[in-house]
Amino acid sequence: FGKYWSFYLSEPEYLHGRKETVTVRIADYSEESEYGMTADGVLMLSGKPYRVRLYLDEGEPLVPGYEVTGLFRFRDTTPEGNLDSQYHQGNGVFLLLYQEDSLTVSKGERRWYEFATVLRYHIREILHETFPGDTVAFAQALLIGDTEELDYGVDTDLKVSGIRHVVAVSGLHVSILFALVSTIAFKKRFLTAVFGYPVLLIFAALAGFSPSVNRACIMWGLILGANLLDREYDGATALSFAVLTMLMGNPLVITSVGFQLSVGSVAGIYLFDPGIRKWILSYFGEIKGKNMKSYAVNWFASSVSITLSAMTMSTPLCAAYFGMVSLVGILANLLTLWIISFIFYGIMLACLLGAVWLSAGKLIAWLVSWPIRYVLAVSGVLARFPLAAVYTDSVYIVIWLIFSYTLLIVFFTMKKKHPAIVTTAIVAGLCLCVSLSWLEPR
Repeated sequence: FGKYWSFYLSEPEYLHGRKETVTVRIADYSEESEYGMTADGVLMLSGKPYRVRLYLDEGEPLVPGYEVTGLFRFRDTTPEGNLDSQYHQGNGVFLLLYQEDSLTVSKGERRWYEFATVLRYHIREILHETFPGDTVAFAQALLIGDTEELDYGVDTDLKVSGIRHVVAVSGLHVSILFALVSTIAFKKRFLTAVFGYPVLLIFAALAGFSPSVNRACIMWGLILGANLLDREYDGATALSFAVLTMLMGNPLVITSVGFQLSVGSVAGIYLFDPGIRKWILSYFGEIKGKNMKSYAVNWFASSVSITLSAMTMSTPLCAAYFGMVSLVGILANLLTLWIISFIFYGIMLACLLGAVWLSAGKLIAWLVSWPIRYVLAVSGVLARFPLAAVYTDSVYIVIWLIFSYTLLIVFFTMKKKHPAIVTTAIVAGLCLCVSLSWLEPR
């Protein structure tokens, strides 16, 4: 980090608060904001490229390849410059530029690596042309991770019901995508790798190279490599390698909430999923053969264990950053996750058809909109349940969280484990703390 700071971050720190005339190459399509418009670009300083975000007055729309020259006021987003800019730090944006005078805009040639940005823009256009107004924002968020157009109420319902992760592009989406790639490649190792690596790169680019999707794509790249070279794949090693690689590229990615939630959830799955699944299956006794009962039991055990194990590590982060803990998350995931893969494939098909035959794209989008409405309805209903979530603005809930994790630590260090006792104690503690929260103002 010291070398990264001296080599790369010292320049933004020096420019903080200054005003200078510079030329910025636009790297993405501009968007309207409350006070004008914003655009992402690349600024060359001392021969090194820096990702920057421009805050501009009203003007002509900007597209990738344009160059903007003018007087800007600089704001540093590194910890020295602004302690509340984890989002920018995590995504590698270390300078914010605010327009101070009139600008000169010139049209440059578009570069080959900007194809993903252009493709992302056209996908958004196709989605808006094909999907109904009440489902287009969800479709856009699920496919390319663009949540800007999600209604505040819908976004809140997804958070309270514990399924906000379905519209934050991460390992779930990459897994769904690779199930399709594997099928197209007839599950042949070499063909899967030939198709898989370009798909990983393109999908990460479409999702804007966000920290969560970068983590997932690196790990899936290792899975492809292990299969191709006939080597054993180890999840913990792959996760460690992905984290180390990302930190070497940008040490401040560790401040990204999406990065922390993604890594924490996967770490929780690797640590606790086998044990929780074994415990759940033990209650059903021995199940043999391949029948509907066996499939249903295994699906239930897998869904609950993965959700619980991921929540074990992500719950403290949600409490710290969002001030809430969803209590209906397990139920919401059981009711919705099974259909997400079908929705994802349906959105992809609607985009492909919409690009060549708009009417066919609209038909598929209309059909896919019904399962989307189902997911939105489930999140809306569950979010309105009494005690769907508890909030850390109550000190009693904070105490309950500390109490629960203390119990879990003790539980995992015991030789003879009694999950039912620990679960009962955690639930009883929750009831007591909720009661105290209710009684105190009275």
